[in-house]
Amino acid sequence: MDNEKPTNEYGHEKPTELQMADFLMNRGIDSMEKLQELFEPHYFVVIPIEILERKDLSPNGKLLYGEISALTKRHGYCIATDKYLGQRLCIKQRTIRKLMLELESKELIIRDTNKSAKGTYRRIYLTWRCPPVGKNMPTPRHKESHQEGMNVPTKREIDKEKLKKESESVVADFEKFWHAYPNKKAKKLALQKWMHISPSPELAEKIMKAIEAAKKTDQWKRDKGRYIPHPATYLNQERWEDELKADSPKTGAGKFESIKSTKV
Repeated sequence: MDNEKPTNEYGHEKPTELQMADFLMNRGIDSMEKLQELFEPHYFVVIPIEILERKDLSPNGKLLYGEISALTKRHGYCIATDKYLGQRLCIKQRTIRKLMLELESKELIIRDTNKSAKGTYRRIYLTWRCPPVGKNMPTPRHKESHQEGMNVPTKREIDKEKLKKESESVVADFEKFWHAYPNKKAKKLALQKWMHISPSPELAEKIMKAIEAAKKTDQWKRDKGRYIPHPATYLNQERWEDELKADSPKTGAGKFESIKSTKV
């Protein structure tokens, strides 16, 4: 991990104040107004009745939605990290990640992650909107979300259809992986690991080539594939990065020798 301290153009370490300013700017906090909003307390978590009564959402998923809603300011997005949300709700960070996937799969939120030279920041947009107003109710001038100032910005609209197609592409690549992988155990867990990695087409192709190469090693062929790792383990440990060598000539014992993984 790079622990090099930020420096200015003369090579001197930047003052703490300037380092903090860079940190905030890289996360989209570029005005005093946004900075005030970041630390502005909220005293209520409001969960819309349509969200509260949904049977396909977990109780903690509904609670997380309410917290994201409360942290979504007039700019239309929430910048809270998983760690911060976990501390607020007394929920483990890994559980927060699972709940995020739950809300995302129900198309209730969209996470937009951006990388810069100095770090990564994320914005969470709410995509759920109120049902259409009744005939006897005044129609608002603009389309609004269930709370004022919580619109998903139209100028920077995220193409949901594109995200959906990308997700379908990732699932399709997983099916190819599953078809090619010789040790077919715990498919659901393997799919979760695959979706967590969310490999690009290039990485998916690299994984497929690595599997085909591993199939030719003695380690994978020995004892009818007894030593082939479970697919979820293979993905979790990024075993496609292992350096493999072809089987060596037969030894005196009449067995082939293979080179073990260079990874621990």
